[in-house]
Amino acid sequence: GNREDRHSGTIKFYDTKKGFGYVTLDTPIEGVAEAKVIREEVLGGEAVPLAQGLAIEFGLYTNKKGTVCTCDVTLPGGETISRDVAEGRQYLGNKRFTGTLQWYSAKNSIGFIIPDHFTAMPKVAQQKSTEAAQRAADKSQQEVFEGLMF
Repeated sequence: GNREDRHSGTIKFYDTKKGFGYVTLDTPIEGVAEAKVIREEVLGGEAVPLAQGLAIEFGLYTNKKGTVCTCDVTLPGGETISRDVAEGRQYLGNKRFTGTLQWYSAKNSIGFIIPDHFTAMPKVAQQKSTEAAQRAADKSQQEVFEGLMF
């Protein structure tokens, strides 16, 4: 294949921290069923986490080592891959909430917020937060704050 031909496939796996993974081609090309995906070739403007099973479109090329790689990776139809799409985010209205940052790790890009008004949040957000807090408490065997948002 070449960089101009467009192909489709699904993400087999992708390691966001390392910036690479593999895609399974919907239609194998010349005996090639998988290709390498690297962060720099994902069109989205940021290091998006590509979820297993995400449908994508791409060009193909062979690098100096002979590895078949993807290029110009987009969503089907050519749309860039936003973090919202890659993470499967579902927005729950336009209301904004405030809270207190309980803990944040810049190294791991993760933190916890205690909302000022937990019960004012959408019910599904309350439920998911409570479930995540319970899983965290089960793992650490420590008390977890009610309404902790992950």
